[in-house]
Amino acid sequence: MSNNNNNHRRSSSIPSTRLAQQLPPLPLPLPLQPPLRDLQSPYRDEPSPTRSPTCINTTATASVDEDAMPSRPPKYEPMHDYLASRTPEQLTHFPPPEYMFSRPSLQIAIPGGYSDEPYLVHVLADTDADSAGLNPPSYDTLYTGSSALERNRLLGGGHWDGTGDGDEDGNGAEELWMNELIVDDWCGYTGNEQDSSSSKINQFTKPDYYSFTFSRTILNLAQKSRSDPIPSESLICWSARASSKGSMRLLIGHLEIDEPLLTIESGATWQEVAKDRQEHRDRTISALEQAIPDIEDVPLNTIPIAKEILTTEEIKITESTVEELLPKLAKGELSCVEVTKAFLRRAGLAQKAVNCVTELLPERALTRATYLDEYLKTNGKPSGSLHGIPISVKEHVGMKDLDLNAGFVAWVGRTAPGDAHILQILWAAGAVFYVRTTQPQSLMHLETSSNIYGVTVNPFNTTLSAGGSSGGEGALIGFRGSCLGIGTDIGGSIRSPAANNGLYGMKPTTLRLPVDGLSSAMAGEEQIVPTIGPLSTSLQGCKLFIKTLIDAKPWYKEPALLPFPWKEEDVFKGRKLRVAVLWDDGVVKPHPPVTRALQQVVDKLKAKENFEANLYFSDGGAEVIEAINASGEPLRPLTSFILKANPYVVEHTISSMWKATVKRDNYRAEYAKHWNNTAISRGPNGEPKGMVDVILCPVGPGSAVKMDTARWWGYTSQWNLLDYPALIFPVDKVDVRKDRAKESYTPRNENDKYNWDLWEEHGAEGYKDAPISLQLVGRRYEDEKVIRALEVIKEEIGLPFATYL
Repeated sequence: MSNNNNNHRRSSSIPSTRLAQQLPPLPLPLPLQPPLRDLQSPYRDEPSPTRSPTCINTTATASVDEDAMPSRPPKYEPMHDYLASRTPEQLTHFPPPEYMFSRPSLQIAIPGGYSDEPYLVHVLADTDADSAGLNPPSYDTLYTGSSALERNRLLGGGHWDGTGDGDEDGNGAEELWMNELIVDDWCGYTGNEQDSSSSKINQFTKPDYYSFTFSRTILNLAQKSRSDPIPSESLICWSARASSKGSMRLLIGHLEIDEPLLTIESGATWQEVAKDRQEHRDRTISALEQAIPDIEDVPLNTIPIAKEILTTEEIKITESTVEELLPKLAKGELSCVEVTKAFLRRAGLAQKAVNCVTELLPERALTRATYLDEYLKTNGKPSGSLHGIPISVKEHVGMKDLDLNAGFVAWVGRTAPGDAHILQILWAAGAVFYVRTTQPQSLMHLETSSNIYGVTVNPFNTTLSAGGSSGGEGALIGFRGSCLGIGTDIGGSIRSPAANNGLYGMKPTTLRLPVDGLSSAMAGEEQIVPTIGPLSTSLQGCKLFIKTLIDAKPWYKEPALLPFPWKEEDVFKGRKLRVAVLWDDGVVKPHPPVTRALQQVVDKLKAKENFEANLYFSDGGAEVIEAINASGEPLRPLTSFILKANPYVVEHTISSMWKATVKRDNYRAEYAKHWNNTAISRGPNGEPKGMVDVILCPVGPGSAVKMDTARWWGYTSQWNLLDYPALIFPVDKVDVRKDRAKESYTPRNENDKYNWDLWEEHGAEGYKDAPISLQLVGRRYEDEKVIRALEVIKEEIGLPFATYL
């Protein structure tokens, strides 16, 4: 049942700016800006005077007065007002941008609103005589000096005689062609009546924000000036030599962006780029058939919001697991279109609740869903093993022609030349890609915050983090805006979000699943290799995801992958499952709720007869720092911590890297020996037999963490160092009644003290409703064994012990 009553309670402990995603003010005019961008000042979304000093970035330069920083960033002023105040004498006649091309007299069918699949574009080749050698002027060149005459003409102070090409001074301006369109009442300009097929208006800007909004203004004024309808054959096309980072697409009566127009390379500030990306995201949500209402007051636990806004059928669909949806889609009991629409709406709602989306893809998703429905109808069978399943995608997994910024402002404007290898396989299996999700600056946080989209929060408790770096996926799936998504992991980036949001998530052994087409800093390093894997509302969703990819034999296209087929055998048939328990890593003690959940599982396993319970930043962070400095964006708190407060960040020489890699391999050998020593017998060739099958352990030293406090990676990065597969599963949630008791504890080191002080400060009340998850770890390349072990455990003891919806 749909209910648009949004009088939700806002928790006083979650600042509104985290969800509104307001950004710091626009910079002063260029002469007053600091000349050096590499001097990073601390960044705080919402500093609290009560926060422990250890939570604050202490690496700032001495020139920064933190006490003078505002408690929350001021709102943006509109770009037009900002420009007008900056150069008032030059922009007197510059009307505010109109974001939709008004067309009251247009008599042809024109699509309105957002379109993620533009179908009309005309860009001249570089060799074309009219466009060869074009080099648009900079903004400062445009509005100063020798360009003043052209500026005055463009803004209404001059007159064009309609002859020539309108580019007499050879300044390389981009040109907007309008077939059979004459502008009579604006700028005193009359098209060449001798050749009515090609009059044109010069646009003296490069393709950035200013040209984008100004071209909209031209189109509005041009349309308003006509008393007769524009004939259908008079399609407006963008005709120019596109810059490498700012091409345009112009639909019938509608401007559409091929690549982001606002980029650092186009001269924009990092704040302007971020604002543009957020507005783009919001446009994709507003393009849904049924509007998603704004949430005026976001509650502490956002999960109930869905039942107040979505329909009963949408709730039923989106709260179904992959294995529940598949047979209904295969039989036609549910159409792919209705399933896609339901998840699009819930994903849009998730964005407004927890800030987890970079963009929706409604047009391409519904086009795909329609095709799949027709395929089933025509062929009488599903298109593949994932027929009609909507899959969410972490932003730095490349999608053809879409932005690929990996969390760096300076990288906005980069686009993927094609779909990542993993997407190609999932597409062939029948998947529908409908939403892209947030990630942190640098991709090296166990939380998710960036200067592009801000902070992604936990749907079960908005004062807590959704985890990272696949935190957008975690929050979206936790909110049930997705049932299956793609994450990546180099230190816990699948497992942390899965754990924080009560999901299943798996970090496979490296080189088993395809990774071609991902964007990140330090690409190509081989000391600690990243992996890609699933997050899902069910274990079977993860299993099907991995099996589908391996069954496609991706090693033929991506030769770095290992040619290991999926192992079907039941390795535990006829014998007990041997589980080792790691209660504490000996460095940072887990919070009481985590220990309680682990004890619950161990006690239940002991009661069953079938069980026996017993290197990063090798370049010193240089590439990450370079990507951040390129835009002037500030370091996020956890970026600063991992790069500057981390004593293990070392810039290696080739020789020192070799030595460090030898140490890594020696550690792996020692750990393998330790595991082998759990054997109870030897085989005919001396091989160990009866060893521990899996390790049961925490995912982190707490449940979901408070913002900017996820500093201890040990419970997840250990398994990246060893390259062991690890699988996350939900167990319980923080219960104020069960977890209220105080525990006396003397921390063993500074890291331990930092973590334990968080529990002392916030207690169970501060982590209320946060999911508690655990981790099951296996030996290298025994991914299928780990999945099977969890299947057995779930069947035997009935996990999870709590409900989350």
